Amino acid sequence: NVTMILPPKNYSDSDIYQIGSLLKTFFAALPDTLLPHSISSDLKTCAAIDDLTTKKNYMHGLLYKLPDAQYWTLRSLLFHLKRVAEHEEHNRMNLKAICIIWGPTVIPPNEEDVNDVNYQISLMEVLISVADQAFEPE
Repeated sequence: NVTMILPPKNYSDSDIYQIGSLLKTFFAALPDTLLPHSISSDLKTCAAIDDLTTKKNYMHGLLYKLPDAQYWTLRSLLFHLKRVAEHEEHNRMNLKAICIIWGPTVIPPNEEDVNDVNYQISLMEVLISVADQAFEPE
């Protein structure tokens, strides 16, 4: 019965926040981040690239190394987050806020300084900016 999976027509803001929190908790509870630790050295190389176009192309290449399950899950998540950012005037979630919230969940920590969340946030920004280039559109 399709009505069981459709959201109720009288949902509230707290329902939306709870669903978002549940989604983030799910990804945080996975044994590895969506971009696996096995590509940490490649991510570090990507973060060190100064030219934005080169950095995006490098990240694009890294995405093709992902196993299918991670590739398609990441694709869905990134397009969802882009849609959230498109509605910033209603939900107060701009791209920077999304990267602050989701970067540490999606990107493995910097091996040299695990407390360097700016590393994860900046790579998340690159990841979202390359989504349209790297993945076929929805």
